[in-house]
Amino acid sequence: MITGAAKIWSSFGHAKLLQYYDPILRVGINRLLALVGSLEIIVAAFCLAAPRKQMSVLMIAALANSFLTYRVGLWWVHWAPCSCLGTVTDNLGISEPVANRIMKMILCYLLVGSYSIIFRTYSGRKKTVGGGAVAAVGQAGN
Repeated sequence: MITGAAKIWSSFGHAKLLQYYDPILRVGINRLLALVGSLEIIVAAFCLAAPRKQMSVLMIAALANSFLTYRVGLWWVHWAPCSCLGTVTDNLGISEPVANRIMKMILCYLLVGSYSIIFRTYSGRKKTVGGGAVAAVGQAGN
């Protein structure tokens, strides 16, 4: 929610960066920040209110995948400034390289965390189903 709010706040700024168009999605960076920030807030709100946590983990994994894909796309077209937080970094006195590293760490955390929960949940279900089937077959033979 915090990064989403930061992106929305930045989208209303007057920095020169906001006048450019995104090289991947071909929309204004100010609009892109507002859209992505809104999406992040919606996903965060859903995760906080969701009765089933499995869906929350899947939504976080999907969001993190889209961020990773976007970053790979920026790298592919040799676009240097990510501007992931927009102009909030200027207001907080954080340099762009430091903010970029922080955002990469958050992305790694979201990817590793969500996928480890998904794989752990899936492998736990698989063992339960397989173990139950073996136990049922063993009892049928008695």
